[in-house]
Formats: sequence, structure tokens, C-alpha cells
Amino acid sequence: MPTQTLSEIREFLLKSHHMVCGEALTLGNVVNTIFRANDERRNLVVKIGLTDRAVSEIEMNKEGYKNMLAIGAGRLLPDPLIYLQFQEVPIIIMEDCGPDFWHAVRAAADPQNLYRELTIDMESIYTTTRHRGDGRSYLDSLRQRLLRQYRQHLVELVETDLMDRLQNLP
Repeated sequence: MPTQTLSEIREFLLKSHHMVCGEALTLGNVVNTIFRANDERRNLVVKIGLTDRAVSEIEMNKEGYKNMLAIGAGRLLPDPLIYLQFQEVPIIIMEDCGPDFWHAVRAAADPQNLYRELTIDMESIYTTTRHRGDGRSYLDSLRQRLLRQYRQHLVELVETDLMDRLQNLP
């Protein structure tokens, strides 16, 4: 567990990146070290890996963004997207994209427009990221995920022979 305190990390961000952390963001977040911030030019979000769960969250973000790039969805990534480390503590700094959809819908005078924009954007994203193939790699990945779930959570309910047959399918 890191020995750095939140105030030391905030001081580091202020001195090295002229960034001020503000309110904590809690809705939908599983860690409590996510903050709105700004660097005098733009609004940002900062995630600080002070706990094991926060470190895991940052690693999942990095992996997810890497996967988005791999499928051609780079235009959806926050800009900026910066990974830092303060001593042993990982930090991710990214664009503040505004309120989450739940809050935006509740604050909007005409929420239907938000839903309309969302579906229009989804069509564009689908068209950009769609890949044709034989489907084999997707099915292999799905099979491995199913086997993992069976072995971790359903081992008492699924016969070993059935899991072995699924594992050995060509």
C-alpha cells in the first residue's frame, strides 16, 4: 500500500502540471479518489491509485482504452489522456466529458434530444468499429470466458465432463 497521502499527490499535480483537484466524483465510481480538476485551460478528471481497488480501476481503464484503439475507436478516447506516476502511485488524467448520462437526462429541458443524439452517435461508432471476420476468435474468447465463469462460480452445478467437452471443442 502506498505511503503517499492524497494531499501530497494533489501538491505534486499542482506543482508539476498546474492542476487543481476539486470535488470528488462518486456516482458510478467504485473508488473514492476520482476528482474533477482543471489546469487553467480545461476541465479534467483525475483518478488516483491510492488503494488496490483504485490501482485496479486505473489498469482496467488503460486496458479498455488500449482495446478501443485496437478496434478503431480512438476518436472516442478522452483528450487529453495522460498516465502519470507519483512515486509508486498510478494516476490517470483525462478530459472531463461533462455529466454522466443519468444526470444529463435529468437536467435537460428536452431529454429526448439526448437519447436521439446517443443513438445517432452509436450508429457511427458501430460503423467505424465493425470488423468482418469468420467469428472464430470471438467465439474462442467467449468460450474461455464461459469456462472461467463455470469454474469460478458454477463448479458445483456444471458437470466436469461438460466443461471438458466445451474446452476441447475444435
